[in-house]
Amino acid sequence: MFSLIFLWRNSRNVYSCVSAGSIHSWFASGDETVPSEWFQISDSLDAGFAD
Repeated sequence: MFSLIFLWRNSRNVYSCVSAGSIHSWFASGDETVPSEWFQISDSLDAGFAD
């Protein structure tokens, strides 16, 4: 479980480095509802890990 969380947090950091235009294009190429839910979950995890 912890490894999955760390893996997700690392992958999210990669996405945050991509330009907004590229992210928009990536969302537009697929199902927009799934990534948005992932980001909401990630935000909750970030809040839980906040110091």
